[in-house]
This record gives sequence, C-alpha cells and structure tokens, in this order.
Amino acid sequence: MSKKKAPPYIVQIQAEGTKADRDIIKGEIHKEAQKLAIEMPTFPPDRLIYVRNLTQRVICKELDLEVFKLFIRITNSYVELQTCAPRAKRLLEGGGQK
Repeated sequence: MSKKKAPPYIVQIQAEGTKADRDIIKGEIHKEAQKLAIEMPTFPPDRLIYVRNLTQRVICKELDLEVFKLFIRITNSYVELQTCAPRAKRLLEGGGQK
C-alpha cells in the first residue's frame, strides 16, 4: 500500500500557512514600516542619513527586507535609497576607509 504524493501546489499552500496567518504577517510588516516612516526626519540631509542607516540595518539583517521595501514605498524614498546604498555597503565592508 503506497501513499499518494501531494501535488506541489498543495504543498506550497500548506507551507505558506492560512490566509489569516499571512494577513497577520502583512499587518505586522505594515505596522513596522509605518513606525519607521513616522520617525523619518523631514530635513533632506537627515532623511538621507536615516535611509542610509536603515539600509545598513537591512544589510546586517537587523531589519526585515520586506519592512524596508514597504517603508521605501510609503515614504517614496527611492532617490535617497539610490544615493545612499553604495555608501552604506562601503561603510559596512571597509569601515569607511578607501
């Protein structure tokens, strides 16, 4: 008597959890991103530093990537991210030394 193997799409659905679980996770991500957006400074140089610091936290895995992506969408900080991402990586890799 052999067991039937579940189709891949069923296994994927089971691994992802129920819709209620996913909604809870989405809500937590949105709450975290909103909190970061509220704390964001309004002065442009300070905004850049804030986004750079968050980028460094994401690279070090101290901040969830999904939270960071939603934060960027909420605050429309794409320009700041493009400006500061290379510097954030460089600071983490070489300690700011050239």
